[in-house]
Amino acid sequence: MNSNEPKTLLEIVGLYVGSLKENDEATHKELYRFVNWCGPERPLSQMVPALIGGYADSVAGTGTTPLAAERLQVVRKFLTYARKKGHHRN
Repeated sequence: MNSNEPKTLLEIVGLYVGSLKENDEATHKELYRFVNWCGPERPLSQMVPALIGGYADSVAGTGTTPLAAERLQVVRKFLTYARKKGHHRN
């Protein structure tokens, strides 16, 4: 990764949102909830499974969120995109 490539979670989410064909406000909101929960300046390379699992637990643990699975699917799609683009490496 060169110095011009995005490094923070917030930067990479911005790229992902820009790549989406549909402008879905619910997707944007969920991704920015995820970013805020994890820390916007966190490098994607520091996104360990325990951290992602903690976020999943916080979403699923509300008990009153019938759309928890859909919310987590949004994050899963983003993480898949980031991995395929090679953003998970330092």
